[in-house]
Amino acid sequence: MAVPSTVPAGPRARCCTASCARTSRPILPAATRHLNSPAPSLSMTTLRQRSPGAPAGARFGAVVFVHRFGSYLNSHVHFHVLVTDGVFSAADDGTAVFHPAVSLDSADILAVQAKMRTRGLRWLHRHGHLDSEGVHALDAPEHAGGWSLDASVTIPDWDRQALERLVRYCARPPLSQERLGRVDDETLVYSLRKPTLDGRTELYLTPLELLDRLSNLITPVPSIY
Repeated sequence: MAVPSTVPAGPRARCCTASCARTSRPILPAATRHLNSPAPSLSMTTLRQRSPGAPAGARFGAVVFVHRFGSYLNSHVHFHVLVTDGVFSAADDGTAVFHPAVSLDSADILAVQAKMRTRGLRWLHRHGHLDSEGVHALDAPEHAGGWSLDASVTIPDWDRQALERLVRYCARPPLSQERLGRVDDETLVYSLRKPTLDGRTELYLTPLELLDRLSNLITPVPSIY
């Protein structure tokens, strides 16, 4: 996680990519509230226990990037979350003290994924997006109920260039202008980073088709639109 240079001990950062097949912007607090809740939670307690010397009130830092797009200019709602690999506490003089976490394992990550799934499905049910049968069908460990979590990317505290690259990746727009070209006045071509399931490596679109795809990726903000 990026922190001000005044923090005495720069923290390691871990990138968590969480996706849900049925989520949208309002569900983000419901799915991620347990990450840094004032009340003791599974992930907070685990991270604090893995951080030697951390007091009971220590908390970690996180930055969330909401992505509504996939690699093919398609709708794919997911979150990239930069989380400090450890927790912060306040010293007697008010400065921040970072306590690095150790021995985090896959079981810890799976526990967070399960908690996110439970909270997310509960929110969808409470707001009428899923009935009880749908919640039961999606609350299945074998396919994570449409939820997945990847926390395999870690950045050491000294590698600021790697952290910048990671933040740039997380904050990227849905469209890369470098991969967008023009075939003629009526046809645009967009080069894909990886082939589609049917083997295509390029998308051919009219200008209106491109605008239609991009308009579907705009985060809905009722107070603005």
